[in-house]
Amino acid sequence: MNYLADSRHIVVRCPNWVGDLIMATPLFECLRQNLPGVRITALTRAYNAKIIDDAPWVDAVVPCDDKSYAGILETSKAVKDCLLYTSPS
Repeated sequence: MNYLADSRHIVVRCPNWVGDLIMATPLFECLRQNLPGVRITALTRAYNAKIIDDAPWVDAVVPCDDKSYAGILETSKAVKDCLLYTSPS
């Protein structure tokens, strides 16, 4: 995880399904514990945003729509730095 230590902002593309997102939450806790000074943004479907919105390990939640070109462009404006990708289900 040393290569992430130099980052200022990490964006995690969350799994699509509710249960998979819940099972992925330890990833956010691990990132926060190991990279306390890094901004962590969760990129997730709009219907999942409330699940992790109040999580103490996440600084921001960005709802994404990657099913349309316009949605991809809008999402890309919110995400500009490092990307850590978790496979969508």
